[in-house]
Amino acid sequence: MTASKARELRRALSLVKGSWRLLGLRALVLLMASIPAALVSFFLAARTASRPYFVSDGPLPAVRLLRLFDGFSLWLPATLISLLIWIICDQLLTAGALKYLEPGESAKQRGPTRVIAKHGPAHLWPFLRLLPLALLANVLGLWAIRAGFVWLAAKGDAAGWTAQTLTFTLTALEGAALLLWFSFVGAWAFWIRVLTVADGRRRVRRSALLVLGVWRRSPLRAGLAFILAPIIVVLATGIVLFFWRQAAPRGAVIALHAAIFAAVLFLRIYLWHWMCRAARSLYGRDEMSPLRDAPDSPLRPLRALLDATKTLLERFKR
Repeated sequence: MTASKARELRRALSLVKGSWRLLGLRALVLLMASIPAALVSFFLAARTASRPYFVSDGPLPAVRLLRLFDGFSLWLPATLISLLIWIICDQLLTAGALKYLEPGESAKQRGPTRVIAKHGPAHLWPFLRLLPLALLANVLGLWAIRAGFVWLAAKGDAAGWTAQTLTFTLTALEGAALLLWFSFVGAWAFWIRVLTVADGRRRVRRSALLVLGVWRRSPLRAGLAFILAPIIVVLATGIVLFFWRQAAPRGAVIALHAAIFAAVLFLRIYLWHWMCRAARSLYGRDEMSPLRDAPDSPLRPLRALLDATKTLLERFKR
């Protein structure tokens, strides 16, 4: 990556007019999505702590154990409500941010809230149709990676690998492979959103193929950088949770970890803003013009296969 090309990614780190309002809206969405599940979690924890059951010898009786989970009928709908709030608000906010952060000042003159209100609902349906496609890609990758490591563990056990290799090393490698795959799918889905907003596209599968063209023209800036961004957030969150788990629950320690959690939350929101701004800047470059001019026609793989077969048959007849 040359210095001139890397400058675009660094330029996207700076905030523009209205960026703080976008960051605040993103934090508000995260807070709203977490409230239902958090309230039910606190309610369940309070109920469990107010009805202790002491065991002097032996395991906890199954009846008592099941009674600890009698409130989880509230937890499931609360989680679904949180997930629904997050999905809808995330689509609206991301569509509006991608429009607002486009190069130029035309969108910024109206303010982020008005841009989100106008362009968020306009792109909501294509964004929602993207979710099953991304979910399918994640499930297929999860199945393939899991099956591969199960096969590798069986071969390693037969070859006499040590217990540490089979239990720790392979598990760590499998987790790293899953994280890399999920980040890859996340970057791919994000770029589909970028093309949808930038070109006003409605065909999700056609845009999914165009993303490969974006990555071919800019593999490091448009590909690798957007894959590494969510990995950074996951690793930072994991490190904070690890040290929080090891620390003693004292007042100063709790306050320190709360501040660190807030910093990680801001990092997550800030990287989202950076991805939106950098993607719009990269997609506006001259080498992306053939992709911007590509038609938004429906992708019919069966018809394309039949047409290709017909063309081959005609050539053989000649």
